[in-house]
Amino acid sequence: MKDISGKRVFLTGASRGIGQQIAYGFAGLGCQLILHARKKDNLKTTLKELEKYDIDVEIVEAELSQPESVAAMLTEVDELNKQVDIVYCCAAINHGFLDIYNTDRRVWDEVFEVNLHSLVKINEHFLPKLIEQGYGRIINVSSGIQDQPELGPYSVSKAAVERFTRDLSKRMQEKNVLMNCIDPGWIKTDLGGPNAFSEVESVLPGMLVPALIEDDGPVSELYRAQDYVGKSLNELDI
Repeated sequence: MKDISGKRVFLTGASRGIGQQIAYGFAGLGCQLILHARKKDNLKTTLKELEKYDIDVEIVEAELSQPESVAAMLTEVDELNKQVDIVYCCAAINHGFLDIYNTDRRVWDEVFEVNLHSLVKINEHFLPKLIEQGYGRIINVSSGIQDQPELGPYSVSKAAVERFTRDLSKRMQEKNVLMNCIDPGWIKTDLGGPNAFSEVESVLPGMLVPALIEDDGPVSELYRAQDYVGKSLNELDI
């Protein structure tokens, strides 16, 4: 397991839910953080919890459904002049159950803009920087959703994330930029809903695993956070 203390993580969707837990997990490992939310004010709870850690925390905002907002956020990150080592795309949106015979095109467009297109832009933005520094981890959050056509736009967007990550990762491994996906499980969050199987705290330590793999580790893997429930960091088989 690689020691990543001091590494800087750029994380989307850190204001609540799974993203917030990921931020806490990295802070506990001594990582520096750049946290994204739709609005900076939404990060107040996260920032309050992070005060107990001796780490550097920066915050940025962007509406991921708006390409110009994503571009402005990435410019703001660059202007911080702080090396990013780990890129973690967690933010996503879902939708209610839809008519499988008549889904509005606008739903597909919005879901894909947030869940796929903004993720691709973020990945592409950081890749040259990670390659230049000779180290990087990119972690894209997927989903285990299946057999629910009423949630088609969300499900298909996550399948696209997996394919994008798998294809691109094959070119990056030789550059020590390891790209992988992770499925957090069905989690009781605003996105997952109250009937989900697992509490949000169960995503740790599993959601950290793709960031902890050694330099000769795998790419294009689909990790599952729920496989690591109840384990300490020392018990992780990576």
